Amino acid sequence: MGKIRGCGCGRCRRRAVTCISAAAVALSLSASGVGTAFASERGDYDQAWQFFQQGRYTEAIGGFKSYLSKYPKGSLAAEARFTLARIEPSGNNAFVHYQFILDNHPGHPLASQASYATAQYYQNIGAMAEAKARYLSTYSRFGQTAAGSESLYRLALLSVQADSLDAAEAYAKTFSEQYPANPRNPAIAAALADRYRSRGDTARSGAGWRAILASYPTSFEAGSARERLLASVDDDLPEPGPGGPGGQVPVPELRPAAPDRTGRFFLQVGAYGDRSVLDRWTTRLSGRGYQTVIDSSDLKTRGIWRLRLGPYRTRDESAEAAKKLKAGEGLEGMIVEVR
Repeated sequence: MGKIRGCGCGRCRRRAVTCISAAAVALSLSASGVGTAFASERGDYDQAWQFFQQGRYTEAIGGFKSYLSKYPKGSLAAEARFTLARIEPSGNNAFVHYQFILDNHPGHPLASQASYATAQYYQNIGAMAEAKARYLSTYSRFGQTAAGSESLYRLALLSVQADSLDAAEAYAKTFSEQYPANPRNPAIAAALADRYRSRGDTARSGAGWRAILASYPTSFEAGSARERLLASVDDDLPEPGPGGPGGQVPVPELRPAAPDRTGRFFLQVGAYGDRSVLDRWTTRLSGRGYQTVIDSSDLKTRGIWRLRLGPYRTRDESAEAAKKLKAGEGLEGMIVEVR
């Protein structure tokens, strides 16, 4: 056999060594069969994946099933089964694919999502005990993943719906400790507060809404918390008496206060779509010495009205008023400056 000549590259000339080109390596592997099998496997998978991306799901299902038939232990088997589960018309078939991943590829990056999907499957068919067990298993095994945190969230909500409020409180506490920045926190707290309210436990529901305002003031649930707290004061308002039509105490007409040129800071208590909420709180807060201002301005076309207190001359003065509002009414006031 003749000696293989150097390729002529600089390294060969300097070191007097033989250099084999990449093309020669590929040719050698192809001749020996190494790499050809993977190329064929990858081609079959990619063809099915292309159908999936194009929305040709019937063909994609057929392609992935063909791939799994040819390569049952292929390097992309978990991915194929996960995608199949997403597009299978049968929920039972989807469950089988997800379970296969859990049983045969427990360390795969898709395993956490597969586990969560099996819990959702049980919940969707009404098998709540199995759903809770799966959610708990997903959280226990994959707590540091999105599927893990979502599973704990679902456990909390299911406990609220089942009126297992002690369990829900425990799940909520664990969730807030382990995922303090997760936006699901105020949603869990709101669900709990609403459940206590439906049971007539105003002390716990009020505490829950105030906690949302204190801990998550910019969340969507904070708006609902303010409305719930405002609506809950009906029992504290004076009983209707003589003095108005039909023996009712007349409610002052809601209108913006005359501009006060000496102050431009306000405390915004909340923005509401229910005018009756503003009626109640205008009466309550005015009776306690606060000057109320109803402002719709740019939000009027959306049916939103803002309740503000003030005006105050300085930001420090409005900050003091905010402290008084929280101490006396349990409400958070947001300082706004109107120019």
